[in-house]
This record gives sequence, C-alpha cells and structure tokens, in this order.
Amino acid sequence: MYYSFRYVLIAVYTAIMFAGLQLLLNAQPLTRSRIRFGVIDKRQGLPNDIVFAIAQDRQGFLWFATMDGLARWDGYAMRVWRHNPEDSTGLASSDIRWVMEDSEGMIWVCTQAAGVHRFNPRTETFDHFYHKKGDPATIDGDEATAIFEDKQRQFWILAGGTLHLFDRRTRKVLQKYRSREAAANPTKQSFTPLGTPLQNTLENAIHTAHLTENGEIWVAGKLLPMREERAAVQQWGSLNTETGKITPLFDNTVINNTTNFGYPHKLNDTTLLICSIDAGMFVYNTRTHAIIHQHLPNPANPRAPQTRDMRSIFRDRLGRLWINSIGGGLIQFHPKTDDFTNYQHDPNNPASLPFSSSLYVFEDRQGIIWIGTPAGAAFYDANAEKFTPYTAGFPDADTGFLHAGKPLRTSTRLIFSLKPTRADSNALWICATAEGSLMRFNTKTEAFTRFWNTTAHPHMLPCNNVYTSFERPDGLLWLGFRHGGFVLFDPKQRRCLQRYLTGQAIFPVLEDTISHRGKRYLWAGNLGSGLHRFDIATKEIKNYAHDAANPHSFIGRAVFWANFDNQKRLWFGSMNGLSLYRPATDDFENFTHEKANPRSLSCNYVECVVEDSRGRVWIGTEDGLNLFNEQTRNFTSFGVKDGLPSAVVLGIVEDAHGNLWLSTNEGISRFNPEQRTFRNYNETDGLHGQTFNSAGFCKTADGRIWFGGVGGFTGFHPDSLRDNTLPPPVVLTEFRKFNKPVRLDTSIGFKRLLTLDYTENFITIGFAALNFTHPEKNKYKYKLEGFDRDWIDAGAKREASYTNLDGGDYVFRVIACNNDGVWCSPEEGASIQISVTPPFWKTRWFAVLAVLGIIGSTAGSIVVVYQRRITRQHLAFELESVQRQAEHERQLDLERVKIQTQAHERERIFRDIHDGLGANIVEIAAMSEQLQSELANTTNNAEQQRWAAAISANVRNLRGSLRETVWLLNMENDTLEALTAYLRQEVRRISEAASIRVHADISEECKAQTNIKPDVRRNVVMAVREACGNVVKHAEASEIWFILSISNGRLSVSIRDNGKGFNPAEEKRFSNGLKTMQKRMDACNGSVNVDSAPGAGTTVLFSLQI
Repeated sequence: MYYSFRYVLIAVYTAIMFAGLQLLLNAQPLTRSRIRFGVIDKRQGLPNDIVFAIAQDRQGFLWFATMDGLARWDGYAMRVWRHNPEDSTGLASSDIRWVMEDSEGMIWVCTQAAGVHRFNPRTETFDHFYHKKGDPATIDGDEATAIFEDKQRQFWILAGGTLHLFDRRTRKVLQKYRSREAAANPTKQSFTPLGTPLQNTLENAIHTAHLTENGEIWVAGKLLPMREERAAVQQWGSLNTETGKITPLFDNTVINNTTNFGYPHKLNDTTLLICSIDAGMFVYNTRTHAIIHQHLPNPANPRAPQTRDMRSIFRDRLGRLWINSIGGGLIQFHPKTDDFTNYQHDPNNPASLPFSSSLYVFEDRQGIIWIGTPAGAAFYDANAEKFTPYTAGFPDADTGFLHAGKPLRTSTRLIFSLKPTRADSNALWICATAEGSLMRFNTKTEAFTRFWNTTAHPHMLPCNNVYTSFERPDGLLWLGFRHGGFVLFDPKQRRCLQRYLTGQAIFPVLEDTISHRGKRYLWAGNLGSGLHRFDIATKEIKNYAHDAANPHSFIGRAVFWANFDNQKRLWFGSMNGLSLYRPATDDFENFTHEKANPRSLSCNYVECVVEDSRGRVWIGTEDGLNLFNEQTRNFTSFGVKDGLPSAVVLGIVEDAHGNLWLSTNEGISRFNPEQRTFRNYNETDGLHGQTFNSAGFCKTADGRIWFGGVGGFTGFHPDSLRDNTLPPPVVLTEFRKFNKPVRLDTSIGFKRLLTLDYTENFITIGFAALNFTHPEKNKYKYKLEGFDRDWIDAGAKREASYTNLDGGDYVFRVIACNNDGVWCSPEEGASIQISVTPPFWKTRWFAVLAVLGIIGSTAGSIVVVYQRRITRQHLAFELESVQRQAEHERQLDLERVKIQTQAHERERIFRDIHDGLGANIVEIAAMSEQLQSELANTTNNAEQQRWAAAISANVRNLRGSLRETVWLLNMENDTLEALTAYLRQEVRRISEAASIRVHADISEECKAQTNIKPDVRRNVVMAVREACGNVVKHAEASEIWFILSISNGRLSVSIRDNGKGFNPAEEKRFSNGLKTMQKRMDACNGSVNVDSAPGAGTTVLFSLQI
C-alpha cells in the first residue's frame, strides 16, 4: 500500500457503504446456505475485529494480523503482541497488515508504517527492518503490504511501491523491482503492458505482488497519480526475476481501460479469472486474448454474484474457489456449473458471516476455512457439520418458501410431529405450533407448502397448533390439534372435510383397519381425558378411561404415543405407563414402573414405542431406554450411567445397520444394541438445537433420519457422518512457579530441559491441543515419568501441577484427543525434561565428604563442623517452615471446629424434627383422617365435618412443610445434584396436579456435587414454586418446559409455558408474584426476568452465581 492509509481507509469504507446500499436497492433474496460460520472476535481476546491476514505456523498455532496488534490463537486463549515503546524487542507498530511463517519457522509481519518485523517463536522477540534514507540495502518504505517466500526459498518484501529480494542472513536487500519514475537509477526493466507503447508503462509504483500456486510472482501496477484516492490497478504481469522483465497476464485494452482490477487467478492452462473492484469477474482466454464471459449481478438469478466488487480468489485443497469482496460478503464460484453461492451477513442468523465484507481467506491444516473480516475472523468448519439443521425460519404463507431472514420466537418454533408422505418418498408432513401449523417439506428441493388457518382460508384448519397427523392411503389426513379436536383434511382441496371432539387437545391419531376385521377405527389420544376410539363408519366415539378396579382398563390420562408394531400389535404410551391393546377382549395389558422391581419399566412417562428389524420392542421414557422381553414381560433399561446424554428418550429410529438413533432433551445418540454402546451428538455437531420432541422423528425412503423439536428440525444420513480422524498436535503453552507466570529464556513450547531448584516446589505446566474443530471437546492425559505410574486423565483441563518433587530427572508428557475422540500418540504429544537440583546435603559429593570424615580424624572434624553448621542452618530453615505450617494448620483447625460445631447442631435439629416432631405429626394426621372418616358416617352436623376436613388439610400442609424443612436441614442435600432433583420433583408435583405436561431439560453440569448453601437452596425452591403456581393459576397452559443449565459458574432455571401469556406492564395480579420471586432471588444475589406476551406463553428465568 504505497498510498496513504487514510485514503485507503476512506476508499474501503466508501466501497462497503456503496455495496450495502446497492444490495438494499436490488433487494435480492438470499440463497439459503448450508454453511454455518463461526467467528473469533474481541470476545475471544482478538485485539481488534478488523482482520487483514491469517497464517498457521508449524506448531499449529493460528496467527491473526489486526489493526491493533498481532494475535496467536490456540483454540482457547489469545496471546496478543502490541507496540510497547519501552520494549525494544517488541512490535514497533500495532497496525499489522500481513503475517506469514517462513521455512525456518520465523513469523514475519508487515506493518502500516513501521516496516517489516520478524518474530522468533523461541525467544518471543522481534527484529525490525526499516527504510533508512540513503541506504539502498534497506526497503524503500515503511508501508509494507506483502511478504512471501518462493520455491527457491528466496524472500520477497513489497514496501514503498517496490518489490525487494531480501537476504534474511545479512538483513540486506539484494535486488529491487520498481517503476521507472520511482527509482533514480532503475536496475530492472519496468512494467510493459501488452499491446501498448513503452511510454505508457507503469508510472508510479508496484501496487501489490502475489506468489501463485505454481511459484510465479505476479505484480500489479497503477496508472493514476498517487494522490488520487481511487488509484486504479490497471495491469497485472508475471515477473521474470532473472531478466527483470514483466510479461502482462492479459490485454487490459480488450476489457476496459478504466476497470479497477483485483487479483487474477489461473483456473487452468488457458483460462484466467480476473477479479475487479467495479466490474464483476472476467473469464479470460490466455490463448485468444479474448473475454469469454463477464459475471455481473443479476436480480433474476440468485446463483449469480450479488456484487460487482470481487477482490481476490483463493483455491482450497478441495479445489473450491472463494472470492473476497468489500460489501458483497464471501462468494464461492463453481466453475463446472458457472455459477456462484453468495454468503453475506444476516442479522437474524447468528450462523451467517459476521460482516458482508471479506478481506482474506485462509485454509488451515484441518481444512477449516478462515475469513478475515471487519468483524473478526470468521470460519467455516466442514468437519463440524455432521448434520443438516433447519432453523432460519418457517415458510411464507403465500409462496411456501423458506424465509432465511425471519426470526421465530422460541414459543413458536416447536415441531410436534414429522412423518413421511405416502405419495412422495422425498417429502415430509410437519406438524408445528402457530407459525408452523401444517407443512409439507420437500427434502430434495427444500421447498415448503404450508396449510394454515387465515382470514383468506377460514375453512382450511380449525387452528394453527397442529399436534399430529396420519395420512390415509387415499392421501387424506387425520390431524390432531391443541384445542381443535381432530379433523379429516384434504390437502388437495386445502379444506377440512370432517371435525370431531372440538375443543379437546389431541396428540396421537392413528387409523386402525387391523385389530377388528371389517371395522375402520381412528384412535385419538387426549392430553387430559385418556384414549378415544372413533368408528369411521358410524361416527361413534368410545372413551377408554382408567378404572382402578380393573387392571386391564386403559391406564393413561395423557396419551403421547400410538403405533402398530410389525406383528400388528397396537401400543400406547402415556404419562402413566405402557399399554398393549388386546382386540379380543377390547382391553389392555399394562406395564408400569415398580420401585421394588428393577426389571419393570424404568419410568411411567412413555414417549415412544418402536420395533426394530429383529423384532425387539424398544420403549423411550423420561428415565431411559427400555428393551421389552417378550417371554418374561420384563424390561432391560439403559440410562445416563450407560452413556446416554440424557435420561429422557423422546424418539427412536433404526438405521440400515441396526443402530438405534435416539432423540433426547440433550441432543441425539447412536446406540449399538449388540455392543450396548452410545455415541452422543449435540448442537456443536450441527444439530438445530439440544431439545427434541416425542413423535417428531421418522426415516425417509432414502435412508435419511429426521428429528424435530424446539427450534426447528435436523436431517442426516447415518452413512454420511464423518469423524475427524486427524490426531491433534499438542503444545506446551505456559510455565508457572507458585502460580505465577515465568518468562523463560526459551519459550516453553521449544524448551527441551527445565532445571529447577529444590525450593521451587510448586510448578504448573499449561498445554493445548491445536485442534480447532470444537476445541472445547478436546481431552487430555499427562504423566510425569519418574513420579506418576500411569497417565493422569485430565479431561478438558489444560494444565498440570506438581509439588515437592525430590531431586532427580523427570520427563513430563501430555497427549490429547480431538473432538471425535482420536488420540495422538505419546510421540506426537508434547514433552519436556525436568531436572530438580537436590539440596547439597543430599548430593553425592556431600556423602563422599562424610565418608572421608570418618576415615581421617582431622578431615573428619572439619567435615563434622561444616556439616553441623550447615545442619543448623538447615534446621533453622526447617523450624521456621514448620512454625509457619503449624500456625496455618492451627487456623484451619479453628475453622474446622467452627464448621463441625455448626454441622453437629444442624444434624441434631434435623434428627429432633425428623424423629420427634415428624413422628408426632404422622400420628396426628392418622387421627385426623380417622376422625374425618367417622364423622362422615354419622348424622352430626355439617359444621363438625367441615372442621374435621380443615384439620386434616392443615395437617397435610404441615407435613409438606416439615418434609421441606427436613430436606433443607439434611446436609447430604447441600449439593447442586440434590437441588436439581428436588426442583424437578416439585415442578412435576405442581404441574401434574393440574394435568399439565412437563418437559425437563437438565444439563449434565447440574448433576454435579457442587456445594450449595441451605438458604440458597430454599430461596431457589420457593422462587420456582411461585413461578409454577402462577402457571397453574393463571396461564391456562397444557405444557411446561423446565430447563436447568450452568454457564461460567452461573445457574439458570427457566420455567416456560405454552399458556395464554399476558402483558407484564399491564397485568397487576402478576406483580405480587414477581415481587416474591425477586425477593427470593435478592436473598441469594440472583436475578429474575419475566418474558411474556398475549398468546405467546410466559417464560420466567432465574439466574444466580453458585
């Protein structure tokens, strides 16, 4: 950049604003992208969000050149170097424009105004190379813009409008290639464009230089005066370093003499792709010197580029071509189809490009594509995208196509049901909440057709909350609704033909032509009143309700599942157990959970029942996966202890290899029934979200599996999932003594021997696996040979500490696995030798002197005296150390005594209440119930009966309060795990009493043994109880979502319902409840937030530090 940075900055931002305005005026729809971008920015420690260049060194670190410093990234932490005027070995400028590693492992950077710097990773110091006036062996200017090393390991620097051949050994410029006017004594020929006279050659400077894939050096020049803000690159040429001749790459006269060119790219032997700043991209034939095609924006073609600004092209290892653009985002060119895919920033899509300008593209060794943007370093990791998520939006009511830019509220993004269509093997029926309604989704074209109730189509559907569907052979659909009963719907005519059980919530519907010959029934499960059987011919409806006196009556109140197995048996799942229909007797064989029987059903909440290809029946419950034994009528259960990510199993699909794919409320899992092993996947693997829904699963004819739930749905083919097989390189990143960082003479990553004194008895070594595909999933093992017998499993922890090492030699080793569990070998891991110098009284020479002292009396006396002196010094040192340790332990003992005294008192109160008061209240409760029973059988007045009932009710309330007090006093419950279990129990108790279905989503971190104070436990319980009580009293909800999670040591508890909602600013009756919850949270330094709107349900979020 020979021109002033002020002018360049003005030009860049003018281009960005112009491009953005042009996009708004054109209003072209964005092409739906399968690429999900992540971003590294200031939140991860990047010194500045404007990233000009990216490189990777031989160790595996990533380097970012930014406007405010040089940054090194290890996947976890950012190491930053900035200009420090007091450090002569540091950066001379923080404005970094280029970064690269040479063949000797040195890191080179270009600065905006301070020349070129070389960074030595071993010493972590910089050398500086400046322009010195009058010294021809230095670079021509301090505005350096590019550095590269050719195949002959020659080093090239572009600075001050001159390309320099630089000798790294002598630190001198060997040769300069520059314009005729810029050099007083030119040593090489100037730029000679094809087909133009010599006098029209380059007048100002070499604007930029580029090392091509095959080792050629291409240079570009400008023709306008250098004071011009829009100085144009008007020619590119190939430099012959032997003769200094520049051969033009193309004839710019056949294009347009006023075109501002970006970088050219050689597509093949005869084709050159020429980028431009204002004229799109040219396809140029190098043999005929003719333009084959010019690619420009076309509003009618979404596969055309969406901008005229196309700066440079990068080819990755897979041959994909990526084009940088200012204002046009990132563009991918497909030469085979001669079209483009455009990636731009979408403020409604967090997985889009962070900014609609790309400055640099780089591919690391894992194949991750990194993009420098004005909003951080974006990246696209194909290794991480194992699944295809559908989350950006639901289809438009009129067009039926997906809106990429329409955000959806959480309460309206719930997929209830996914089922293949009968007529089209490439289509799905999707049932969803209000903004989704009923949809048909084409899995090939990704087009949606939507059916919903609007003023324009009042007879289409009774409401837009569709719970379930069943397609008949004739193409008609039975649909179940949240409040609309069930209907027979004709999708061709887009209208309801019949409607039944209006106002009831119907979840599963299933047409039955099997169980009763000659009869056609429709089974409809209700979320409150059990099971209904509808006679399609007579229109009669029979209700199957639970009868406690009849063990073969239908057991459930809320029905979640209905389906036939391969033996044509009809299974039902409900909140009260599993039921198998018996057509001969028109009743049911029921299976429930029995606490005393480990071979019973693991949980009464049955979400799904599926038979696999071997005839085995699998049941998904809210407490694990169950396998039914046909002979014994018993069950084998699999839960979190066996490898499931969550105990809640919502869906089961078998793939072609006999594996079972399970959807849970913490991702999905692949279960191998023969090996009985699980492989778990979550949102970081590309799922649309963590929480799924029962009935929201299916498999299409092409073998793809589909799971739906909160936030959208996910599709994938099991055979297409690919693991990351690259073992991660491991580096040592930090060394600390007594928990304080130590700067070594050689960086810890390069040091081979670490020598310590015996007094340096507390050391810590940090390390990192340089795997950038979900680095948070990397795991570590380390071992100090000579001290540890076996490898220490560190999990995700990235440091190891050792204390009081004896004198001697050790070797510290660390290995790591990547996100898919692939471990590096010890040879591929990192290691360092550690030598601990012992105290001299433990050295060999001291022992020799001691022996000689015994042999010679004189020498022995000297040695003894010396030894005593040293021993006294050592004893004094040891005595002082022992005294400090004794005082420290005394203070600890006092604190322990205080804690133990409080614990003993708490234990005494707990026992007194539990054993004394508790027993008395139980006795009173029994007496009050007996009194109430006796009064009911007498002719005494009603007043006595009311008093007896009141006494009994108060005693029940007292027992409940006593149970909570005992729970709070019991020290075994002072853990996060106990609090989590109690909260889940309370939410279920309150909700189920009101026939409200509960969905629990509890992260694994919430099951830890983290200590929680009793007063914090009590306030959290009371606050959650108040929130659930408000749902029961006011919300008119049918479902509650109870979500617990931890992030950065902060506990979040969310209670969300699907009720009628309200306006918090206008609803006075909610204010008292909010004050109560806020008071509870204030008592434990927490917060409460209420989010609600009429018709959109309510979410109450509690947050506190633990």
